[in-house]
Amino acid sequence: MGFALRPGLHFCEAASAFIFLDLKKDRYFRLPARLEDHFRNLVDNPLSAGSTAPPLIEAGLLRPAIFRQSLSRPRLVACTSGLDALGAGGPGGFEVARALVSDIGVSQQLRLGRLAALIASYENAKVGRTLATPLTDDGPARVVRAYERARLFRASANRCLSRSLAMARRLAGLRCDALLVIGVRAQPFAAHAWVQSGDIVLNETPDEVARYTPIFFA
Repeated sequence: MGFALRPGLHFCEAASAFIFLDLKKDRYFRLPARLEDHFRNLVDNPLSAGSTAPPLIEAGLLRPAIFRQSLSRPRLVACTSGLDALGAGGPGGFEVARALVSDIGVSQQLRLGRLAALIASYENAKVGRTLATPLTDDGPARVVRAYERARLFRASANRCLSRSLAMARRLAGLRCDALLVIGVRAQPFAAHAWVQSGDIVLNETPDEVARYTPIFFA
């Protein structure tokens, strides 16, 4: 039988547990043991959908479809720091101010529960665009440095998502191929967000992001 994850739902496996992110409800959750067993069987053996998918459809996790959605997840590799890759140089005051304003604006929207709308807007901005501007070009390089400098003026605690989404949107506007990444860890549970271009982490250290399993990236 055909199936697909319901819209806005993303998952990963961390510490042998499946963790889900519901963008529309802006929450993370785990499944009850029985449903997790069904979901694991479906991931490991998609041909078992005839017996494993119906309980997951009934629980609202999946929806019937004419095709069978692949539940495999591509892996991201992060091994280089963006500031190391870009080298020396500082942003102008205007770029730093722009980074601060965009971070604050996204943060306000997130507090209003508009995560799904912000992600959809960001993804739509990338559709049909040729993202070919090198990260080392002057424009993207100044943006990355500006957001790093802006951290000195705005406390960074619990602001990784707003800062990363704001940066990713700005880089997309410059046609730079970068990804917004949201990662989680299971024990103890924590979530983190960063921006990545290829294997280069732009606003975090590779060692820190290695502690998290990506659950969403776009």
